[in-house]
Amino acid sequence: MVSLELESVATMFFMVPMKQSLVAFVVIWSVLPCILLSQHQPGRTLLLRIDGVTQEQLFGTGIVTLDEYDPRSLVSLVRDTAMVIATRAEAELLRERGFRCTTLIEDTSTVRLFRRARYGPSMNLEPPLHSYSSILHEIDSFRKSHPSLVKVFPIGRTSQRRQTIYAVRIAHDLRPDQHRPTILFNGCHHSDELLGAEICLGIVHELTKHYGIDPQITRWLDSFEIIVVPVVNVDGHDMVTSGGDPRWGKNARDNDGNGEVMFTEGVNLNRNYDFNWAHGGSADPADRRYRGPYPFSETETRAIAELAQQKRFLLPAKWRALSGRISPVFATCLAGQRGRAWW
Repeated sequence: MVSLELESVATMFFMVPMKQSLVAFVVIWSVLPCILLSQHQPGRTLLLRIDGVTQEQLFGTGIVTLDEYDPRSLVSLVRDTAMVIATRAEAELLRERGFRCTTLIEDTSTVRLFRRARYGPSMNLEPPLHSYSSILHEIDSFRKSHPSLVKVFPIGRTSQRRQTIYAVRIAHDLRPDQHRPTILFNGCHHSDELLGAEICLGIVHELTKHYGIDPQITRWLDSFEIIVVPVVNVDGHDMVTSGGDPRWGKNARDNDGNGEVMFTEGVNLNRNYDFNWAHGGSADPADRRYRGPYPFSETETRAIAELAQQKRFLLPAKWRALSGRISPVFATCLAGQRGRAWW
């Protein structure tokens, strides 16, 4: 490839009239280093564990960056331990600056680097993280052990694999049409944010286990109805938890319709709601921010919007989990207007 480009440059030089040869010479030698550099860009092949570090220290290096839609550098930061994907030169530079770097694995496969960073030495999902089937098993056990508090019901199916999206209703009185203020908790709009699903599962566990014991929880369930959707993006969650690709954040829509869903395909469900749809996200199907062909093109977002219409939530809270940081995102839900919620 390099030889072909150099040959093209040389041909261009000899085709230039002599009176312009000096200008051509300057142009060629200006372009040549760029060509050579682009052909020899070092790949990020190292997974580093950096101990005793803060976020400010990492970002102050100019080497480690954070982009939730393009996590090529910082994979996670939990307490004071970071997982960073780097080139050999970047690793040496970090060590020279006094960072305690340990190389965990070297591999040309970005997927394998992410598996090691997210799942540990086994490269596979391990407890306490759950697959979707194990989440449903846990929820069913809550329903069986607390039948007067817990009801499980479907709210829709996924766009690609037609899997059922389940919600959990928790209240001291499960009769319909109670007209109590309702609160929504949901997780995993982005399928790689596994902790969102785990927090939702923990909420169900804590509420059911401590009702009638903890005065505050008892007061909540006597006064409110709680709806929990642990996993909105079921197809994407499966792709991550099965070990297929831990980078996957979108749903599993086959954008090009060729029958094979590859990395960078899918729709970012966060960007698929109608509020600010034209100005949020990207129109490029390969972009991690891809908002879909039109608002509510995905059955997953339609399921949440229809649930909001039915329940008119007092407060919807979506759990986000990015690079080891966990945060609830609250939204004002105007349930009387279809889809006018921003999740």
